[in-house]
Amino acid sequence: MAADTYEELELIDVNLQGAADVTGPVVRANFPAKPSATNTIDIVGTAEDLTIVALDSITVNGVPVTPGTLGSEDGAEGVWNWSVAGLPLEKGRNVVVLTFSDEDGNVTKATRTYT
Repeated sequence: MAADTYEELELIDVNLQGAADVTGPVVRANFPAKPSATNTIDIVGTAEDLTIVALDSITVNGVPVTPGTLGSEDGAEGVWNWSVAGLPLEKGRNVVVLTFSDEDGNVTKATRTYT
């Protein structure tokens, strides 16, 4: 195509069907009742959504800690297994927050307070 020519394109109507995804992933978390003798916890669960889910962050008392793992789908459409192993807690009150999101930016938090 010569530099002084151009291609004319037609506008295309886009028709979206179905509802927009406006809800965060459904998160199921199995927190232990109390920390281990070494003051750590292991957490496991599932996250379910129509789109891919990410485990974005884990905080203890507002301080970011090493993230857990989010495995692949477990065979059920849109369900991911995840786990956090050896999460250290401090003596006293601890607020543990796990933040998940889906591809559409919807967020769900799983929270547990240990005293």
